[in-house]
Amino acid sequence: MVSTGAVPVGDGQRRARLGLRQLLAPAARVARVEETADAVVGLHASDPATVYLSACARLREPSAGEVERALYEDVSLVKLLSMRRTLFAVTEEFAPYVSAAAA
Repeated sequence: MVSTGAVPVGDGQRRARLGLRQLLAPAARVARVEETADAVVGLHASDPATVYLSACARLREPSAGEVERALYEDVSLVKLLSMRRTLFAVTEEFAPYVSAAAA
Protein backbone atom coordinates (compact mmCIF):
# COMPACT_ATOMS: atom_id res chain seq x y z
CA MET A 1 0.00 0.00 0.00
CA VAL A 2 1.32 3.46 -0.92
CA SER A 3 1.34 6.10 1.80
CA THR A 4 0.01 9.53 0.78
CA GLY A 5 1.29 11.26 3.91
CA ALA A 6 -2.27 12.24 4.85
CA VAL A 7 -3.01 12.15 8.55
CA PRO A 8 -6.43 10.73 9.46
CA VAL A 9 -8.71 13.26 11.13
CA GLY A 10 -11.35 12.02 13.54
CA ASP A 11 -14.90 13.32 13.88
CA GLY A 12 -14.15 15.25 17.07
CA GLN A 13 -11.16 17.01 15.54
CA ARG A 14 -13.16 17.79 12.39
CA ARG A 15 -15.96 19.33 14.48
CA ALA A 16 -13.45 21.39 16.48
CA ARG A 17 -11.81 22.73 13.32
CA LEU A 18 -15.18 23.56 11.78
CA GLY A 19 -16.28 25.35 14.96
CA LEU A 20 -13.18 27.54 14.84
CA ARG A 21 -13.37 28.23 11.11
CA GLN A 22 -17.08 29.11 11.24
CA LEU A 23 -16.63 31.21 14.44
CA LEU A 24 -19.06 28.97 16.32
CA ALA A 25 -16.63 27.84 19.03
CA PRO A 26 -16.74 30.21 22.03
CA ALA A 27 -12.99 30.94 21.71
CA ALA A 28 -13.38 31.95 18.05
CA ARG A 29 -16.30 34.38 18.39
CA VAL A 30 -15.76 38.00 17.35
CA ALA A 31 -16.96 41.44 18.42
CA ARG A 32 -18.39 42.91 15.20
CA VAL A 33 -20.95 41.68 12.68
CA GLU A 34 -18.72 42.64 9.77
CA GLU A 35 -16.11 40.16 11.00
CA THR A 36 -18.69 37.38 11.07
CA ALA A 37 -19.83 38.12 7.53
CA ASP A 38 -16.27 38.19 6.19
CA ALA A 39 -15.30 34.98 7.99
CA VAL A 40 -18.07 33.00 6.30
CA VAL A 41 -18.05 35.16 3.11
CA GLY A 42 -21.63 36.25 3.79
CA LEU A 43 -24.51 35.69 6.15
CA HIS A 44 -27.10 33.59 4.31
CA ALA A 45 -30.79 33.99 5.05
CA SER A 46 -34.02 32.55 3.80
CA ASP A 47 -36.02 34.93 6.01
CA PRO A 48 -35.16 38.21 7.77
CA ALA A 49 -34.57 36.67 11.20
CA THR A 50 -31.90 34.27 9.93
CA VAL A 51 -29.32 37.06 9.45
CA TYR A 52 -29.74 38.04 13.10
CA LEU A 53 -29.51 34.42 14.31
CA SER A 54 -26.47 33.63 12.17
CA ALA A 55 -24.62 36.76 13.28
CA CYS A 56 -25.51 36.43 16.96
CA ALA A 57 -24.31 32.81 17.01
CA ARG A 58 -20.84 34.10 16.06
CA LEU A 59 -20.66 37.23 18.26
CA ARG A 60 -18.94 37.32 21.66
CA GLU A 61 -21.84 39.39 22.95
CA PRO A 62 -24.92 38.54 20.85
CA SER A 63 -26.97 41.64 20.14
CA ALA A 64 -29.72 42.41 17.66
CA GLY A 65 -28.67 46.05 18.01
CA GLU A 66 -25.20 45.23 16.66
CA VAL A 67 -26.76 43.60 13.59
CA GLU A 68 -29.11 46.55 13.06
CA ARG A 69 -26.18 48.96 13.34
CA ALA A 70 -24.30 47.15 10.58
CA LEU A 71 -27.34 46.80 8.31
CA TYR A 72 -29.14 50.11 8.76
CA GLU A 73 -27.03 52.72 10.56
CA ASP A 74 -23.48 52.24 9.27
CA VAL A 75 -24.61 50.28 6.21
CA SER A 76 -21.37 48.31 6.49
CA LEU A 77 -23.24 45.18 5.41
CA VAL A 78 -24.96 45.11 2.04
CA LYS A 79 -28.09 43.00 1.55
CA LEU A 80 -28.13 41.09 -1.73
CA LEU A 81 -31.32 39.41 -2.83
CA SER A 82 -30.72 36.47 -5.13
CA MET A 83 -32.41 33.42 -6.56
CA ARG A 84 -35.50 32.12 -4.76
CA ARG A 85 -35.55 35.22 -2.57
CA THR A 86 -32.40 34.17 -0.74
CA LEU A 87 -30.71 37.02 1.07
CA PHE A 88 -26.98 37.42 1.63
CA ALA A 89 -25.63 40.07 4.00
CA VAL A 90 -22.03 40.80 2.98
CA THR A 91 -19.43 43.52 3.33
CA GLU A 92 -18.82 45.81 0.36
CA GLU A 93 -15.57 43.99 -0.34
CA PHE A 94 -17.33 40.67 -0.98
CA ALA A 95 -20.53 42.04 -2.57
CA PRO A 96 -19.38 41.84 -6.21
CA TYR A 97 -18.21 38.23 -5.78
CA VAL A 98 -21.33 37.02 -3.99
CA SER A 99 -23.55 38.84 -6.47
CA ALA A 100 -21.77 37.24 -9.43
CA ALA A 101 -21.92 33.79 -7.84
CA ALA A 102 -25.50 33.79 -6.60
CA ALA A 103 -27.50 36.28 -8.67
